[in-house]
This record gives sequence, C-alpha cells and structure tokens, in this order.
Amino acid sequence: YVVYPKRPIDHDAMAAQCAFGINNGNHGSTLRFIRHGLPILACPMHVEQELNTRVIEQQGFGIRLDLNQPHRFRESIERLRATCISDALS
Repeated sequence: YVVYPKRPIDHDAMAAQCAFGINNGNHGSTLRFIRHGLPILACPMHVEQELNTRVIEQQGFGIRLDLNQPHRFRESIERLRATCISDALS
C-alpha cells in the first residue's frame, strides 16, 4: 500500500514496514533504505541523484527507473522484487 502522511512521520518506523523503497536517489532516503536493508527503486531527477543512483545500481542496492518511461513501473517493481529482494534475504 502507499502511505500519504498528513504530518511528519517516523521514517525508521515506516521503513520497518516496507519490502522496498522508492525514491529519487536523494542522499537521505537512500541511506535510510540501505540502513534498513531495503532494496531501492530510484527515479533520479537531478545530477546528484543520478550519481547516487549509479552507485545504488553498482553496489546492488537497487535499480533505476527513468521517469520518461512510466510505463515500465510495474516491470521495474517486479525486477526489483525478483533480484534485489531475494539477494537481500540471502
């Protein structure tokens, strides 16, 4: 399910309930997802996010989704679940 917070949330508590994280490749949520062992679907929008996303992929922490290809969202989630989540559980 998707969480739409109405007030500030405890990100660590939220991460504990997730199977994976989706972000734009920013530093804060990327490090939080890694700390909690969550695979990441990164959708970078700016240069620094692109650089972080390259590291996410190179280190096996997750995969990227180009925002110009929203039709690939479901496929990307399935690939993330099949590869990164099974690797994280090993």
